[in-house]
Amino acid sequence: DVDATHICRALAEHRTVQKIDLSHNNIRFRGAVEIAAMISSNSEMLEVDLSWNQFTTAGSLAILNTNTGLGANNTIKIFKMAWNGVDDTGAEVLARSVGGSVLEEVDISHNRITDKGAESFAKYLRTSGTSSAIVSLNLNDNPLKDTGCASILEALRGNKSLTHLSLLQTGCGKKALEAASQTLRV
Repeated sequence: DVDATHICRALAEHRTVQKIDLSHNNIRFRGAVEIAAMISSNSEMLEVDLSWNQFTTAGSLAILNTNTGLGANNTIKIFKMAWNGVDDTGAEVLARSVGGSVLEEVDISHNRITDKGAESFAKYLRTSGTSSAIVSLNLNDNPLKDTGCASILEALRGNKSLTHLSLLQTGCGKKALEAASQTLRV
């Protein structure tokens, strides 16, 4: 976390960096807090990859926060936070953070998001309609079940921006497939 702190503080002052990849660095809570500060202060950043770290729930929430983390940045278009233990609370905070953002691609695969977290994204997709910038949402390998998958798929009816949804290795079954069938008929 000490290294992440130094990197983030330097990047907060060096505002020309547009892409940062801090994946696979074993960053924990303290580093996550510094990442949140760096993300919120860098108005040139377009892409952030934080996959494969160990943020825990508290660290994830710091990064996804609507006031001091991702939600405070209106330039990031690609955000990856796979393999970090993001849970339903993190999914809900992320869904709130993307409202009004320019995020186009979100990868939160291989986390701990269940039907409750999927419903948070479904609510965002339903209410954003055509104003959403998100074109790609990756929820692969989260412990979703039919209900969560179906709520995401049903939300696509009114959403015209999402063109890539990945639900591989989730618990999507018959109910979700029926929802997809209904959505595709519209």
